[in-house]
Amino acid sequence: MKNVVKFTVSVLALGFAPAVAMAGNCNQTPTCGNNEPAATQDTSCNQTTACGANQETTTATEGCTLRGPCDLGADVERNINQQAQLGNVESYSTVSTHESLEGTEGSATAVGNLMSGSTNSVDLYAQYDQATKGNVVADSLVVVDDAQGNTYSTVTAQGNSGQVVGLNNATYTYMQQETLYGKNIYGVNTVSVDRADNIDAVTQVAGNNFNTAVANGYLQNQSGQYNASNTVASTYVEGNTVFGYVNAQSVAAGNSHVTVGQNAEINSEIEQKTYAPVLAETAVSVGIANDAAAISTAYGNNTSITNEWGRVDLSGNQETNDSVTANSEIVLNDWGNTAYADASATGNGVLISNIGDDANLVMAQNNYGNVSATANFMGSSSMGGVGGANSFAVGNTITGFVCAGCNGGSVRMNSQTSQTNYGNVYASTNITGGSSGALVGSAMAVGNNATFIAKGSN
Repeated sequence: MKNVVKFTVSVLALGFAPAVAMAGNCNQTPTCGNNEPAATQDTSCNQTTACGANQETTTATEGCTLRGPCDLGADVERNINQQAQLGNVESYSTVSTHESLEGTEGSATAVGNLMSGSTNSVDLYAQYDQATKGNVVADSLVVVDDAQGNTYSTVTAQGNSGQVVGLNNATYTYMQQETLYGKNIYGVNTVSVDRADNIDAVTQVAGNNFNTAVANGYLQNQSGQYNASNTVASTYVEGNTVFGYVNAQSVAAGNSHVTVGQNAEINSEIEQKTYAPVLAETAVSVGIANDAAAISTAYGNNTSITNEWGRVDLSGNQETNDSVTANSEIVLNDWGNTAYADASATGNGVLISNIGDDANLVMAQNNYGNVSATANFMGSSSMGGVGGANSFAVGNTITGFVCAGCNGGSVRMNSQTSQTNYGNVYASTNITGGSSGALVGSAMAVGNNATFIAKGSN
């Protein structure tokens, strides 16, 4: 009997590969007793006519998936769709009030093309083609004099966005996403308060974003993402007194592809190319706060696969042809606990994390643009708070991590990769402070980074 698993991935949420690998814990899975391999999928073409170049009966995974549609059998849900957005897509939200007694929330979302497909216990064939040829802008403004409770502001802008979720089945996905030269994908998030309890301001922007997820099954994916639009995420927070915390974040990616699996076998082929600048910028200026953070993360291209109890195969190439920039700044008169600015910029990033089975990676990365990260911190804490700033910039980064998990035994992380960085890589951290408990700063610039880890059970 197949297990029913609640498994969802937000279309609009971006997940990113870490710039520096972490070994992690082998026993990351929450259900160590349920760690048997994913069930073998008995899905076949059931035909003797040509399926690609084959003239014999062949399975779907061997003959049909990368050669276009063929007869996968009657119990297949088919999603085939083409989308073209020719004009601009713009969203503006303004919340302005003198006093807010029970919290304040503002949000703006703009997406050129949006697709999703899901199925449970029925095989899924999904073919999506998306093209955005206009500007995409999302802008949120929150202005409050006295903001009691929590103040939230979220902004999401994406040229093309897609999601496919498969449960207890075989899932076949084919996705192509494109944005046009000379256009802009912008997300702007502004919060201005006099007094506030807590502030969360988060901006996420992507030229192309595609998420896939599968549980108790098989995923065959082939994706191409091509972003030629300027991609900018900006977050600004200003205020006089914040009694709790300030959390300000900006995330920008030319192309992002995230896959999550559980008891799944995953075979993915990906091509990502970014031709225009990518910028994430965050600025916080507050008189007094207890805790405060200004965080910016920028990627030219990002691919991430995390899985448990099933083999993972990933192949493809990434190419970034313009600048990738992350800037973070925080200015405080006084703070009580911790305050920091963090900026991370990556030309091309790949992550594979697999528990309980092998992983195989064949990937080429080429970065032609400049990559820069700048983190600035200015403040003085009479309350003994700890402050700091960190900047990290890398042209190309690959992380491969496999762990045997609760079963013990051995696993392998097999890889054949190439990384070439033609651009300049720049990391800068600047700290100016008066009295404080401590001030800590770091800056790190790397041309190419590759880390591969294979671990037995703890």
